[in-house]
Amino acid sequence: MTENQTNDIDSVLFAKYLVAKANAENVDMNLTKLMKLMYICYGVYLAVCQRRLLNERPQAWPYGPVFANARQVMKDVIFYSITEDAAQTLVGNEELNSLIASVFKVFGDWTASELTAWSHSENSPWQKTIHKIGFSFGDVMSDNLVYEYFSTMLSRPKQTEFAAVPAMVEAPIK
Repeated sequence: MTENQTNDIDSVLFAKYLVAKANAENVDMNLTKLMKLMYICYGVYLAVCQRRLLNERPQAWPYGPVFANARQVMKDVIFYSITEDAAQTLVGNEELNSLIASVFKVFGDWTASELTAWSHSENSPWQKTIHKIGFSFGDVMSDNLVYEYFSTMLSRPKQTEFAAVPAMVEAPIK
């Protein structure tokens, strides 16, 4: 896994897409939960495709991984006003939509607090990042740490939260 393999999906557009999906499925969403769901999608995509999902990398903030640009834009947005029309760019990407649906299936009902606690778990990329010498909140989380963590989670789904989505392991996104 290299640190410079990326995708061209704008993090703000992706954030709006997740909010629109949450609205369409009556899933509660706030800014903290949005950041964690973006992070999980990013990590799963990185593990499966071996490249970044977004044009932005997660940073380690006090409440877990954050996509700073997307957060800056979305913090003033009224979430319930976002409809699926707001993110039409991703509509044709069935593989990505399948990944997002899988993430929502497992984590969609989790609260922001539960997702934050999960992102802070022992040996998580966030925890490893904040314990590095010279760390400051806002430091970018290493793609290698994220890749290793999510690859491990997906390789042993029966022991992790990913037990409900074995298809993500059996049918990787190409």
